[in-house]
Amino acid sequence: MKNFIKANDYYKFTDSIETSLFTPFTNRQNKTTMNSLLGLGKYLFIIPFLGFGFGHLSNANAMAGMVPIPGGAVWIYVTGIAMLAAAVSIVIGKYDKLATALLGLMLLIIALSIHLPGMMNAADAMAKQGSMGQMMKDIGLAGGAWMYAIGLAKDKSVTG
Repeated sequence: MKNFIKANDYYKFTDSIETSLFTPFTNRQNKTTMNSLLGLGKYLFIIPFLGFGFGHLSNANAMAGMVPIPGGAVWIYVTGIAMLAAAVSIVIGKYDKLATALLGLMLLIIALSIHLPGMMNAADAMAKQGSMGQMMKDIGLAGGAWMYAIGLAKDKSVTG
């Protein structure tokens, strides 16, 4: 029996290894600093939506030609207002799960209905690359919106 490590001793040993390996990451000061830094992510995330939202409202007629369904300028205004509303919802924490879930859906629809056809029907390589960049941006932001909805949203009253 002397050759066998008791289970309790094994767990003490592994706990001490984990504590020594991960001490820099579990230090109270580092946690506070890291959480403060990561807390900025929410505000950095809304910056594009504020810019795009105001851009849609101020340039709706210029963007209307890209909309693949009737009522071009109206849809530009609607999407601009939706982006601004989602940004405000994230900041105040009201209906933020619903807002970011719908924001992600809207961005995916925009990526697939506007930027993908723009990429596929581009006149030259430069236009194709521009459309591809816009499509990838919208897909990435949609993913970020859904990650926010599933993990950071405060108000789950509508979507559970």
